[in-house]
Amino acid sequence: MCLANLPLLGQDTPSSDKVARAVWTEEGIVLDGRLSEEAWKRAPSFSDFFQKEPNEGQPATEETEVRVLYDEEAIYFGILCSDSEPSQIIATERRRDQDLTKDDSISIVLDTFHDHRNAFLFTTNALGTQHDALVTEEVSDKSHEAWDEKWDVASRISESPTPGWSLEMRIPFSILSRKAGAETWGLDVRRIIRRKNEVVFWANYRRDFQFEQVSQAGHLEGLGDIQTRELFRVKPYLLAGASWATRDSLTTGDGQFNFGLEDLKYRVTPSMTLDLTYNTDFAQTEVDDVKINITRFPLFFEERREFFLEGAGNFDFGTAPGPRRRSDLELFFSRRIGLSDSREPIPIVGGGKVSGKVDKFTFGILDMHTESALGEPATNFAVFRVKRDLLERSFIGAIFTNRHPSGGGAWNRVFGVDARVVFLENLSLQGFLARSGEPGVDQSNWAHYARGAWEQDFVSARLEYLQIQDQFDPQIGWMPRGNQNKTIFEALLRPRPNLQWIRQLFFSSRQEYIVNHEKESLETRLNQFGAEVNLQSDDCLGIRYQETFERLFEPFEIESNVIIPRGDYQNRLLQLTFRGNPGRWVSGPQMRSPCMGRPLFQLVREWDFFKGNRSEVNIRPQLKLTDHWVLDLEYALERVNLPKGKFTASIVNTRINYSFNTQWLASTTVQYDRLADFLKFRFRLNYIFRPGDDLFIVYDNGRTLNRVGGTQADQSLLVKWTYSFEF
Repeated sequence: MCLANLPLLGQDTPSSDKVARAVWTEEGIVLDGRLSEEAWKRAPSFSDFFQKEPNEGQPATEETEVRVLYDEEAIYFGILCSDSEPSQIIATERRRDQDLTKDDSISIVLDTFHDHRNAFLFTTNALGTQHDALVTEEVSDKSHEAWDEKWDVASRISESPTPGWSLEMRIPFSILSRKAGAETWGLDVRRIIRRKNEVVFWANYRRDFQFEQVSQAGHLEGLGDIQTRELFRVKPYLLAGASWATRDSLTTGDGQFNFGLEDLKYRVTPSMTLDLTYNTDFAQTEVDDVKINITRFPLFFEERREFFLEGAGNFDFGTAPGPRRRSDLELFFSRRIGLSDSREPIPIVGGGKVSGKVDKFTFGILDMHTESALGEPATNFAVFRVKRDLLERSFIGAIFTNRHPSGGGAWNRVFGVDARVVFLENLSLQGFLARSGEPGVDQSNWAHYARGAWEQDFVSARLEYLQIQDQFDPQIGWMPRGNQNKTIFEALLRPRPNLQWIRQLFFSSRQEYIVNHEKESLETRLNQFGAEVNLQSDDCLGIRYQETFERLFEPFEIESNVIIPRGDYQNRLLQLTFRGNPGRWVSGPQMRSPCMGRPLFQLVREWDFFKGNRSEVNIRPQLKLTDHWVLDLEYALERVNLPKGKFTASIVNTRINYSFNTQWLASTTVQYDRLADFLKFRFRLNYIFRPGDDLFIVYDNGRTLNRVGGTQADQSLLVKWTYSFEF
């Protein structure tokens, strides 16, 4: 690959020149949010925070004062968030790992290797709610956000002696993989003042960079040579319950008792971690949302299982370098392990993974074994991923995956190499080359990808090319559409006019051109244009127009008994969206910025949709009734009228969340799919009796309604308990 030689031309990206200092303490710190210990008074503070929004580079309108302490076991942060109107502080979320950007919040990134690319991210609000995540190659997406570890925080709102809110945070060294002997870490702190829609940073306040881009972070000095015991944790579980199945008028039941090892975690060195699991169970995992699919391709469902999510960034290899982009190809997709194509669980015998960093090499090794179930044989899955740091923000790497069924079944292996190079702070080049192998296939089994992108706040553009040959098959990866040569060009202009009500405008253009690799013929062409306006209120209005050409080489069934014949099709689409300020009591789903992510309201009209018409309405409000009650609602309606038939599809996804406090959390999920005529109800009570250890009570009820040919219902009640032992 030619990209391997490009680092010679690259330029280092300078990090911030800001420096903070940590101070050793032997005094015990009581986490109550008051910063009353004498040790805090001896620690030097830093308070020079600057706005990223709404006025880049201007001093923060409210003072933020940060102090750092450490002892043999942990690092401590004490932060005073002054506020001229403490009664207006917004604090609504008590559930762990939820979106805390909708509240007044503090976030801390720690680059413990000081490699300017990987970090740990900790966030809390004025209620002391916790959110933690991993930053890998300066990116934090949902898979990285599911990393959960044992750390503590206490927050409080007060009108005296300093009006505002304050917090004390304790992060044990044992949960942080780090470079042995390093006395300097990367550090940045972000504060959101929600009622003002103001976002302030200590170091990385330039709009051209995201908070997770730790190459722009400051420095934390004075840590000394940290000598702590390394983490050794054993986390077994017990599971008990019963299930009932009804088919027509016949009901059968079955009891269940199980135990296993949810996780054995051992920090082999300060920078390397071993995880083992046995007889793994994910009964407490949140259910997938119901989705409407009117395409020829499978839908993407995010990984939700904790064991696979921890350290997931070490295994990333594919076409989606950021959390806002849809992936066309991933060589490793962990949902292929222990889940069928219909998302039914396949029992996992056990397995393990090793991940970490040695000098400039980051690596991940995973091996898992599943039982025979649902028509699938017992299978072994293995993945090896390695990357070598180049300059400050570049790398070169490789991956190997292996799927090997027991009993002599057909194996599948994939090998790939990739690289990313960053120039001039904002220009990046990325690419990979991969080959799959299985019995009887030795040609037309390659895939390669190249991407160039310029990323700035005012203007960004990218050009991509992906080729997937017709025999390329990554069986433990994600590839919704194979057999293609795909070219994408996208440009985005984001001016910030000096107007009272408007914060930023977005003008976008996207073109896609897909050629069927085997038939060497145009299959898809897309031209898309959009405009959005982000108001000073943090609301966003958008419009998108799209023209698409589709050539079907084979007919496909879009809905039961509704067939789209082969042929050429052209359509036009108009979409209107509204995204609301997340600080209001009625807002939309979690998002990185007002004009990114899933909207609160969306209306779509498509003309000549396979020579018919399509209308779509999607509403996704979140209602924050109190700081205990939060309702997440979704209603989606599709009306499709085609020459061969018409149908209406609608879904409901509703989550009613009640948080007694940050330890007792209850959620009720109701889902309804009109096309399948299926209703699902789930109640989950979670008691976090100590950080990292839980008691779950889960009740599930799923049933078909008015099913032709008979009724079907399934119920289960499960209790799961985990308890960690640390040595």
